[in-house]
Amino acid sequence: MKKWWLPIIIILLIGFTVWNQVYKQDSIESTEEESEVNKEAIPFELMSLNNEVIQMKDYRGKKVFLNFWATWCTVCKKEMPTMQQFQEKYKSEVEIVAINFTSTEVKEEDVYEFIENTGVTFDVLLDRENQVHSAYGILTYPTTYFIDEKGMIVGKQVGELTEETMEESLNKMRKKDGI
Repeated sequence: MKKWWLPIIIILLIGFTVWNQVYKQDSIESTEEESEVNKEAIPFELMSLNNEVIQMKDYRGKKVFLNFWATWCTVCKKEMPTMQQFQEKYKSEVEIVAINFTSTEVKEEDVYEFIENTGVTFDVLLDRENQVHSAYGILTYPTTYFIDEKGMIVGKQVGELTEETMEESLNKMRKKDGI
């Protein structure tokens, strides 16, 4: 009977250690995310699916939801229709810009095919050399930055964008503008 206690105690200690490390990591990520708020959005220049050069400064004067995604990311693909509906509903107020992690795609054509099949009409940009993803320090997909009309980061969402999250972020930006 005493032989069973030792493995149980070891398993509990390992479980506590893992839980403690995960909890500490979450705290660190929150602090890092907060430190990005109120900083200017990092400038970039990327190609769109329409073969146009698009720069971050092209969105100056607009509220922007800057979404980092990839076709291999199940959650990214799940949120795209919700983002499309939101864009259609609030197109006069906000621009959704999706930056694809193209350097990790099996084929670049997968991006075009996915966008065509989902009917996405907002800007999709190709980060072929991982420059913008690296500049923003993207580690988790999807990740979205909320950027105000002056080009300042006002928030960040790591994980799936829901309609509620987008509504809250837009409302927070409106309040900041005094609307």
